[in-house]
Amino acid sequence: DKNSPVVCTVEDCGYTAIEDQLSFMLKVKVPWLPAVLNGFLIKAVRQLLKFKAGFSSLEAAPVKKLPDCKIPMLSIHGVPADSVPLDMLERLYNAHIGPKQQLVVKGAKHAEAIYVDTETYINTVQNFVRTYTNKGE
Repeated sequence: DKNSPVVCTVEDCGYTAIEDQLSFMLKVKVPWLPAVLNGFLIKAVRQLLKFKAGFSSLEAAPVKKLPDCKIPMLSIHGVPADSVPLDMLERLYNAHIGPKQQLVVKGAKHAEAIYVDTETYINTVQNFVRTYTNKGE
């Protein structure tokens, strides 16, 4: 929308959907938990969110909204991905139809890309934002 004050977005360690993230964390943090219990916990969270927050975790899925998004997006992710798997970056990036760019920082765990390669991180974000904020100047 030309009237929107949002001209671009930067997402760092974005997840595809709440339920994808919960499933991943259950596998990583409690690998001994049987898969059937993982499914039960995810359904319980879905019901709890619906009751407490008024929305279902099925609705909280950025990857489902990105095919409609034309706002330029910079996606940043670290490797090894200890909290949000790298394939979520790939799925988000591929789902987005608008102008897009990605930065993957090796050696950066969750939300640490800025600390592992500060210069590249800051330069990439600044250049990306400038591309969409300095039009006509």
